[in-house]
Amino acid sequence: MKAADFRLAAGVPAVLVVHLVFGWAWTILAAVGVGYWHGRRGWLAGAICVGVSFVLLILYNFVVAPGPTVRMGTVMGGILQNVPAWAVFALTGLIGVLIGTAGGGLGSGLRRIMR
Repeated sequence: MKAADFRLAAGVPAVLVVHLVFGWAWTILAAVGVGYWHGRRGWLAGAICVGVSFVLLILYNFVVAPGPTVRMGTVMGGILQNVPAWAVFALTGLIGVLIGTAGGGLGSGLRRIMR
C-alpha cells in the first residue's frame, strides 16, 4: 500500500468520527487535516475523504431505515420545489465533496506556507 493510499484510507474514518461526534459542519476541519497530511493535491484527498464519508452515511441511513429515509428525501425535495428524492441525496453527497475540496485545499495550502 502506497503512502497516499494509506492517507486516504485513514482520512475517511477520521472524517466520519468528526462528523458523528461534532456534526457535519465540522467536517471541514477534518478535511483541512487530510489536506495538510496529504500535501500536494490535498484538495482532491479532502474531496474524496469527505465525499466518501457522506455517501457512507447516506447508505447507512438507507440500510437502517429505508422507509423513513425515502420519506425524508421526498419531504426535502418538496421543500426545494419538487426536486426528486434521489436528487436530494445526490446534492448531499455533492455538498460533502465541495466541503472536502475547500478544506483539503486549505490544508494543502497551509502545509506549503508552514514549510
